[in-house]
Amino acid sequence: MSLYSSLRQRVAEDRPIRIGLIGAGKFGTMFLAQARLTPGMQLVGVAELDLEKARQSCMRTGWPQDALAIGNSTAAINEGARRKKVILTEDANQLIDSDLDVILEVTGIPEAGTIHAWKALQSGKHVIMVTV
Repeated sequence: MSLYSSLRQRVAEDRPIRIGLIGAGKFGTMFLAQARLTPGMQLVGVAELDLEKARQSCMRTGWPQDALAIGNSTAAINEGARRKKVILTEDANQLIDSDLDVILEVTGIPEAGTIHAWKALQSGKHVIMVTV
């Protein structure tokens, strides 16, 4: 079975891979462009210290304004995900603690990336690291 077939099956079963993105820079923005168009993936939230940068990255890659919301707690992120919103937060820890399957760590800052990855692994999340 191909990855695409597996993702389509997740769509049919209404159980997308729930993803949290930490970092809305160059690589994060490239991921945002693809995540919106990939069936079987649900972007739960974006953690970025500059919320306006996160919002602009989402908007530049085609996410509609009404698909985005600000969340300042894990509960708000989880509720937003249930409503199929992408929650923007300044707090990566809140995103890591939310109900998701995968953390994509793309801050580009090795020290922060290490902390995020370690916390995500301790929380039972899969981790994809792009940070060197």
